[in-house]
Amino acid sequence: MKSKSWRDVLKIHPAAELFPLMSEAELKELAANIKVNGVQIPILLWWHDEQCHLVDGRNRLDALELNGYRLVRGGKILWAHLDVPINAVVDVDPWEAAISANIHRRHLTAEQKRELIAKLLKAKPKQSNRQIAKQVKADDKTVAKVRKELEARSEIPNVDTRTDTKGRKQPAERKRASRAGMSEWPAPDAALTEQWADDLPEEAHGLGGDREGRRLRAGYALLARAEEAKEMVTIADRLHASDVTEEMSVAAEDAVAAWKHIAAKLKAFQKQ
Repeated sequence: MKSKSWRDVLKIHPAAELFPLMSEAELKELAANIKVNGVQIPILLWWHDEQCHLVDGRNRLDALELNGYRLVRGGKILWAHLDVPINAVVDVDPWEAAISANIHRRHLTAEQKRELIAKLLKAKPKQSNRQIAKQVKADDKTVAKVRKELEARSEIPNVDTRTDTKGRKQPAERKRASRAGMSEWPAPDAALTEQWADDLPEEAHGLGGDREGRRLRAGYALLARAEEAKEMVTIADRLHASDVTEEMSVAAEDAVAAWKHIAAKLKAFQKQ
């Protein structure tokens, strides 16, 4: 009678299948390495409702059986008798645990990473693009593109809210600021304009002190700040939530105030 495989008695969580199994040649290479060095990376098990699920370690268990190890006796895996490191977890998200265990040691191609993103979106469509990007070490724009393709093929639902990196429910689509709100922005700050004037571009120097000269100088100062703001927006787009510090948040609030000042000033110039 053929002895049972570990696959006959241990439930495999869907998260374990986010990453592809090794090829036959790769598995033989792993088995040979384990013969010499043993299993180095712990088998990851997730306990839920008194049931044990495998989250990471399919290839290692297959390699052990390939080496002739008898893993199952009496309908159970003999964990205590195996010289194999085990990491059993309870209060964790198995999807995040599987990704965390694999993403640093797997060398995924761009296409494989897109496939991973698609699998994760199908499993957890309510997660935000930024949260998934953080987990799989990808750009959130790539996640957004994959999501759009899956939604177009009706492979995942269109959701009204998504869960961000801090576990908060956020609208799936954020409303853009309306230009109509400019009239409600605060009046220009003369002191701020003078401060900006110290950093005028070269073409603004030498302008006269009359009304037109002052107007042009202020305009150059505003444009210079606008270019700086555009650069900061580009940098901010590349950040993930975990990268943001309190100082950066305060700086962002200051930047918003500066932009309101710029808009109010430009609107005033337009009316002159």
